[in-house]
Amino acid sequence: MVQNCRASVSTTCRPIASDAVAAGDWHSLALKSDGTLWAWGFNGYGQLGDNTNTNRAAPVQVSFNGSVSIVAAAGHYSAAT
Repeated sequence: MVQNCRASVSTTCRPIASDAVAAGDWHSLALKSDGTLWAWGFNGYGQLGDNTNTNRAAPVQVSFNGSVSIVAAAGHYSAAT
């Protein structure tokens, strides 16, 4: 279970059910049970895959063609196949 948290004075989290989670140095990926891919954290090199370099405190859905069954992350890199 991945927590979708927004940092503030009081932190509120809502769980995200996932089949797989991967973490790099400062970013994370979650493959949800419905087949959608989500990413959050540092995005200075575009490693979240959302076509931006915007850091994300909360998960954003990553668009892709085809299906994803495996996610991996390391350093400032992400991979999904």
